[in-house]
Amino acid sequence: MEHIFDRLIDELDTSVFVLLALLAFAIWAAFKLGGWKQIFTQHASRIDKIEDIGSKVIELKTKVDLIYQYTNPNTPVRAASPINLTPVGEQIIKKSMLRIFLRVTALS
Repeated sequence: MEHIFDRLIDELDTSVFVLLALLAFAIWAAFKLGGWKQIFTQHASRIDKIEDIGSKVIELKTKVDLIYQYTNPNTPVRAASPINLTPVGEQIIKKSMLRIFLRVTALS
């Protein structure tokens, strides 16, 4: 082993330093790329969790909207099948003559 070091010391020139610098740069680049890959892997798992949260928020928003439509006293139509008219809806039909239209469509 000492013979190798003695030989390197005897023949030191710029090419050896350039090769050592390239080796050091390659090791540093591999280390940095590994760190970046780990960071992006962690971000990917976090993004998946955020997408799951987004679908849950949409589901909750839909449920809250249905609850609000069912419990709102001023809505003209309740969320049910067939259409159930509230007193507000009845007043709207009396004022606008839509009762005839609703009867015709219900019969056909």
